[in-house]
Amino acid sequence: MIIGILGAWSVVVMVLGVLTFAVITQIGCPALQFYGSRSNGSETIQFNNLGCNLDCGCSSTQYEPICSADGVTHLFSPCQAGCRNVEELTVNVQKNKTIKRYFECSCVIASAKETKNTIADPWPAVWPSQSQLPPAAIPSNTPHDFDFGFAGYCPSDCSKQFYLLLALMLTIGLIAGSSRLPNTLILLRAIDKRDKAAALTVTVSFVSAFALLPSPIIFGSIYDGACTIWAEKCGEKLNCLAYNTDKLRVRVGTVSAIFLVLGLCCDTAVWY
Repeated sequence: MIIGILGAWSVVVMVLGVLTFAVITQIGCPALQFYGSRSNGSETIQFNNLGCNLDCGCSSTQYEPICSADGVTHLFSPCQAGCRNVEELTVNVQKNKTIKRYFECSCVIASAKETKNTIADPWPAVWPSQSQLPPAAIPSNTPHDFDFGFAGYCPSDCSKQFYLLLALMLTIGLIAGSSRLPNTLILLRAIDKRDKAAALTVTVSFVSAFALLPSPIIFGSIYDGACTIWAEKCGEKLNCLAYNTDKLRVRVGTVSAIFLVLGLCCDTAVWY
C-alpha cells in the first residue's frame, strides 16, 4: 500500500514537471532585435559591409551595443551603426549618471526606414528627456527620419516574468525534491537484500551515462543554435554575446519537457 502511494506520488511529480516546463516555454521577455543581414537557416547576423557602413572598416570583436531611438533595435557598435558624432548627456543629476548619445548614424537611419519604426513611445525613463535633445533630432513631419541612439541595450522591464519564472522553478524544485526519497525506497524495497548494492550501482551508472554526461552536449548545442552574435578573435568563434531568447526558451523548455515525459513513462511503469 505504502509503496503504491509512493509510486503514485512520483508520477504526479513528473506530470507537474512536464506542465511546468510547458508553461516556461511561454514566459519570456522581448527578444533582442539587431540590425544587420541574416543568412538563411542561421541565427548569425552580419553587421559589416552593409550598405550603410560599407566603408567604415569596423571591428567585429569590439562589441559595444547601442539602442536606436526607436527603443527596440540594437546595433553591434557605434562604428557599425555608422555614427559620426557622440555627446554625453545627464540622465540623473543627483546621482551624476550620464549616457552617451550617438548621432548622425547612417545605419540607424537605414534601420528606421526599413522597419518603419518611429521614435520610442513611451520615452524610456533611463534615457535623457527629449527636452535635452536638439529640436531637429526628433522630426515631427517625418517620424522615421531619425539618426541617433543611446549606448547600451534597449530598456525593457521583465521583472514580472522573472518573478513568475523564479516562483515556478522554486515550487517545482521543492516538489521534485520530495520524490527523491520515495524513488529510493521503492528501489530498495523491490530488490532482494543481496542485490541492493548492485542495484544502486547500476542506477547511479545509468544516471551518469544517460543524464549527466550527454546533457551538457545536448543543451550546449541548443544554446549554440540560438546564438545571434558570436565573439570573434583572429577569425575564430569564441563565446556567444547575444541569443535569440524566444527560440532559446522554447527549445530548452520543450527538450526538458520531452525528457520528463520519458521519465513519466518509466515512473508510470514502476507504479503499475
